Amino acid sequence: MEAYIDDYFCDIQHLGSRLLSILRTMEKGLADSSNCIPMLPTYCDIPNRDESGVVLALDFGGTNFRCLLLRLDHGLVSESRQKSRFVDPKTPTGDELFGILADFTSEFLQNNIDFFGGAFPEQLNTGFTFSFPMNQHSLTSGFLIHWTKEFIASGVVGYDVADFIQSKLIEKGFGWVKICALCNDTVGALCAGIIEHKDAKIGVIIGTGTNAAYRERTDDIVKIMKKMNEQGSSQEQEQVLDHILINTEWGEYDGFHDTEADLIVLDKTKHVGDERFEKKTSGMYLPMIARESIRNWIDNRWIFQNYGGKNANDLFEEWDSKNELSPLEIEFSVRDESADLNYLKKTLLSKLTLKIGSESLILVIIQKLFKGIVERSSRYSAVMVVAVALHVHILETEESLQTLIVFDGSIYNKYVGYKDELQKSIDRCIELHCQPEHIVEVAKALRRGKNEQERNLLYRRLLKRKIEIKCYSTSDGSGIGAGIVTATATKASSASASKTATSGLGETANVQVLKTE
Repeated sequence: MEAYIDDYFCDIQHLGSRLLSILRTMEKGLADSSNCIPMLPTYCDIPNRDESGVVLALDFGGTNFRCLLLRLDHGLVSESRQKSRFVDPKTPTGDELFGILADFTSEFLQNNIDFFGGAFPEQLNTGFTFSFPMNQHSLTSGFLIHWTKEFIASGVVGYDVADFIQSKLIEKGFGWVKICALCNDTVGALCAGIIEHKDAKIGVIIGTGTNAAYRERTDDIVKIMKKMNEQGSSQEQEQVLDHILINTEWGEYDGFHDTEADLIVLDKTKHVGDERFEKKTSGMYLPMIARESIRNWIDNRWIFQNYGGKNANDLFEEWDSKNELSPLEIEFSVRDESADLNYLKKTLLSKLTLKIGSESLILVIIQKLFKGIVERSSRYSAVMVVAVALHVHILETEESLQTLIVFDGSIYNKYVGYKDELQKSIDRCIELHCQPEHIVEVAKALRRGKNEQERNLLYRRLLKRKIEIKCYSTSDGSGIGAGIVTATATKASSASASKTATSGLGETANVQVLKTE
């Protein structure tokens, strides 16, 4: 069992080679979205921190769907209301799934009509946070690549999810709720984080799932430039910003070691073999790894030899069907300092159909297993964070030494000790693998720079700068961030329209115009 637990141990010292692998995979993704880190353009840029008006944010990123009404004043939320509901990942069809979202949205708005002064607006600009991999063709159009987080709804993959929710809202008589921005939770986290930390460069989610977003020069996104050349610059979606936020979808990365339990989880979960990084590190899958490890130990008669069952599945019927271990239970079990590990013991009793006596040594080993699974998550996540920061650092032309990263998600924000272990691992990774001379070697391996002269200038600049990563928490990026992206898009649209019209509505009026019925 000790050897089994040791398989989860990962020393930052031996993970340096992963940095170059991740960076090369990111570069391939900027050229071709079929890569295992697809690097998806979002067609939005960072906010300028003066967004104002009333917006609706719809946040769908997993088993929780939220509606948020936000009143923004120069990027800050001056008033808000929200409500959420559970969404079953096993909802069978897209028609039913998006119908549920539209029903809840219409009900929420009807219950909060006083937020608008008693009359609905002529148009309510709305941001839709859809935290699943999608190919975006514009800020208001995104086609689902595949489901993650165990969702199965048919008839959605390959279709425009903004059209899906918009059409359902129209069916409900709420066509005036206008989808003006489509983004994922990581983009939202970055945009919300920039309001608090104006120099933030990267947004990261470590929660039910995991992902990262950052800002990229449009000229360096090969697949966009290729598309522009093929279609011509007159295409609407190619009136492109100088910079675009990239949704990395790094959960797809497949370059880390698989344990025996990892392979079982990959085989048992939806989308077999996909999201290999996410299934090692995120809150939805950490409990599954723990469960399959314990199942393996029981099957091998390493623990609970006298339970009397034919195999481990006899004990796991309840655990498998409905009584999943939660990340919170893992956290409390790891933190259990009682002499007989009472919390861990009660937790196992609630999952397994057996009696646990005085097997204190077994409980100690299981506690060590849980700790190893979570520590591995933080260390692998640290390496991914450093890789994205290195990408940004090498491209950075300013003399800023710090790369500010904003984090959101339940594991990062709520799991006691996780963010400390993550920061410690980030610092260790920089110390061992990201000194200026190391970064120059990475830049050389990637052949950054268009010609020899440009490359030499880059190398000299990198030798003068050390990389430093500062991590900050942001709250509710998937909700507030979507609202900010929407307000930014509304303002940009108004500014564009004002060039061709001498009269029109002001910014706030553009967001909320009372209906005349």
